[in-house]
Amino acid sequence: INQFNSLHGITFDSATVVWSQEVLKIVISVGLYFVQDGGPLALWREAKENWILIFWYGIPAGLYALTDVITYVNLKSFDPATLHLLGEMKIVITAFVHQFLFKRRLNRMHWVALGVITVGCIIKAMDSMELSASRITGGDGNDDDNDGDPPIIPQPTSF
Repeated sequence: INQFNSLHGITFDSATVVWSQEVLKIVISVGLYFVQDGGPLALWREAKENWILIFWYGIPAGLYALTDVITYVNLKSFDPATLHLLGEMKIVITAFVHQFLFKRRLNRMHWVALGVITVGCIIKAMDSMELSASRITGGDGNDDDNDGDPPIIPQPTSF
């Protein structure tokens, strides 16, 4: 889509494209239900009988759709390494929520795994910071061109 946009100069909102994909998934699902299990009346009857099930499945489905939009926005905002780092930290944050908010006890192996993930994220973050500093200052942390201008900070690229 972005290549088509750059070739033809058509502008669009990226969140709209992702939400359109989600709507298309619903349309395809309903169409498959019509073909395999019955028509609109059968779907309506099943929906009325199982509305609570639809409600409870709708919550994670809605969150999944929201995650798709946020992921697409993040892909445009962050470099891949930072995005991966955020994804790994999501595991650590989820573990802490389970431990303290839901009062679920993590065993020793879980804590070791969380420690390994956290250390890996810290090492990756330090590596990314050193690489960014290297790009900003020209390689060794100094303003080598001695022109008195501040170093050029690279801007994130969009996809």
